[in-house]
Amino acid sequence: MAAPPDKPDRTPLELFVELHGAEGLAVLVSGKAEGDVSQALTRANLQRRPSLIRANFTNPDSVLAAARQAARDGFAGLAIARGGGVALEELGNSSAVAKGLIELGLPFYSALGHGDDVSLLDKYSDQSFPTPTELAAALGRAEERVALFAALQSRADRLTSDLERSEVARVKAEAEGQELASKLNRTVYATRRGIVLSWRAAAAVLIAAAVGTGGGVIWLVTQRLPDREPELASVRADGTSGTEESAPRKEKSARTDGRSVHSKETR
Repeated sequence: MAAPPDKPDRTPLELFVELHGAEGLAVLVSGKAEGDVSQALTRANLQRRPSLIRANFTNPDSVLAAARQAARDGFAGLAIARGGGVALEELGNSSAVAKGLIELGLPFYSALGHGDDVSLLDKYSDQSFPTPTELAAALGRAEERVALFAALQSRADRLTSDLERSEVARVKAEAEGQELASKLNRTVYATRRGIVLSWRAAAAVLIAAAVGTGGGVIWLVTQRLPDREPELASVRADGTSGTEESAPRKEKSARTDGRSVHSKETR
């Protein structure tokens, strides 16, 4: 039989647990090894345990059938765990089993308990372990690391969120301060403008009063200017001057003086 295809992309067990959790793994075990593997998983103190699936390790076709069924059931990865023995040597070095597991396209892990010998399954697995106990311990360590990383990530997210809220609060406070300053400037401007308008209104009232009183205001001006020409002092309350009022008298006097001169010449 041809050699199994190469497997360039491999998923270490810790990464698998991070992506899928220990519960995403199906562990193929023989009937005799099921109790031992279960006890090893219990000692690892796993929060979530993988599923144990029985398979006949003396028959490679039975192992492949169990693996295919696990894939159909939705498991994300496989592990083959068993103690030593002659039948195990045949299974571990079976090209058909290795090829069939690779063709499933799922990560798979070997824990065959065969000492220092490297089997064909070890070579093509995503990660191999000396015994099922080592596999269970590795699952426990991976779960702890994933939980620790999740806690650190959660704390980092909270700190980031707190920093973001602080920054938002700072920007909001700065914006509110700018808005308050703008409102204050508008209030000061409106107050100053109101004062100017008030003075203008008062001036308009005074001017209107001056127009209404007529000569009374002019009389007030003459009292304030005593050093002006004498004719300003003779301004009447109705606004006419004394020189304008005496004009008819001067004309009458001129006529009288004319008659007197004519009378003298006749004589």
